[in-house]
Amino acid sequence: MPRFVFLLGKPPRKSPVLPEIITALVDRGGDVEIHVPATATDVPADLPAADLVVIRGLGRAVLAALSAREAADGLRCCNGAGATLACADRALLVDALVAAGVPVPPTRVEADWDNVLRGAAGSPVVVKARDALRGRAAGVWLPSDGPLPDVQPFPGPYLLQRFVPSDGIDRKLYVLGGKVAGLHKSAGTAGARRRDGIPVDPSHDLAALARRAAGAIGLELAGIDILEGPQGPLVIDVNPFPSARGVAGAAETIAAHLWYRAWKDMEARRKSNSG
Repeated sequence: MPRFVFLLGKPPRKSPVLPEIITALVDRGGDVEIHVPATATDVPADLPAADLVVIRGLGRAVLAALSAREAADGLRCCNGAGATLACADRALLVDALVAAGVPVPPTRVEADWDNVLRGAAGSPVVVKARDALRGRAAGVWLPSDGPLPDVQPFPGPYLLQRFVPSDGIDRKLYVLGGKVAGLHKSAGTAGARRRDGIPVDPSHDLAALARRAAGAIGLELAGIDILEGPQGPLVIDVNPFPSARGVAGAAETIAAHLWYRAWKDMEARRKSNSG
């Protein structure tokens, strides 16, 4: 039976989806180990023996070390450590999306806050920290937060994006292996957002866009944020291994994909060794 090693940024009990995923893998007969490495030296040395290394919520140093081992030792990871690390740099992420033909808001990188203020020139903009590991809310300034302050609200460098008027619906698409699920979230009273959103069946075109966005960075499990602008849908964010809170059966779907990945790699190695 396959051996899974989970490398997590925090204990699984603090996640809305991981306990169910782990239980589903164990119920199928999988051998599951869980590690919460604070530094690269905390990562187990015997990872190449795992049939699948499952990565979620790790810091930059641990991801960088895993990415190097992924190439050197042939680690089998989901998502890939290199792909997950690339998502941590929003500028690299935008470049990868554009190269894959994925529509995104007009974006430029600014080294400091003074350049952000000059670039905005009083127009409504969205400002994000280039470092996505800073936290989605902690490193983002939206027009709804008010005029840009004279003093930087969080450290740079920054992504400066033109604000795109939309229909007020945040379309959250989740690429969960071979399945794409969707939620609609909208601003509620006093700007509060629904936590779980409304489940929807994404259109063929939006599902294809979500797959293309995930594929552009090499993700198997991804959350894709889409806005419907005047010129059509735009991808505004891509996140590796989402919790997919509010998506019915998300944990079982993710577990099924992880099981498939592990078995597929096991079979490939078996055939290689027997040949």
